[in-house]
Amino acid sequence: MDINIINRWLKFNGILSLRKSTNYIILHHASKSSCTVEDVHSWHLAKGWAGIGYNFFVRKNGEIFQGRPLITIGAHTESYNNTSIGICCEGNYHEIDMFMPKQQLDSLVKLISYIKKYYTSVKVIKHSDVNFTACPGKYFPFNDILLGTIKGVLMMSEYEELSKRISRLENAMVYNYIDANTAKISYDANECLKYLKERGHLRGNEKGELGLTLDMIRMLIINWRAGLYK
Repeated sequence: MDINIINRWLKFNGILSLRKSTNYIILHHASKSSCTVEDVHSWHLAKGWAGIGYNFFVRKNGEIFQGRPLITIGAHTESYNNTSIGICCEGNYHEIDMFMPKQQLDSLVKLISYIKKYYTSVKVIKHSDVNFTACPGKYFPFNDILLGTIKGVLMMSEYEELSKRISRLENAMVYNYIDANTAKISYDANECLKYLKERGHLRGNEKGELGLTLDMIRMLIINWRAGLYK
């Protein structure tokens, strides 16, 4: 999954502690309709904190910024910082912003899916689910985010299964001759196979059929490029 996380190399006060367990991804809004990751960092420094309390900050234009390093303890949800990853979204989704821009929603879904690759059992919740707060706001599209994340996981699993099926089909195919089919495998596949056949490394059966699978040909090409066949 392609994801671009921008790192502004924010300077933190003191040494950040590492989390020992990760059970939750907790979603927040910034309560400001327009702000940057640097703004949030400054606000939290002014409170006497080490710096921005969230691990990630997602802007309305879809840009994703690194806050605290992913494996460190945040400062965003009372009693849950030791076991959670905090994501903050630019915007005030309680009083001002009634709709989340598609770019921001898509990036948030992508970011959650990315995190869940490494922390597979985490539960995605809102700040207000565990603390007495309005955050992330009544207009925050939590259900759409969850649905998008579920769809993303399903699409990824379907893609992986399709890739496996294609791989099985490719390897089920037998290449008996040096022709247009073998040429499609690699730009120099036919050169390799001709070289090996001329030197007696590839003889085939009495009909001249080589009986090679895709994996066999790929291995021959690797060894040929390495100069193992003389």
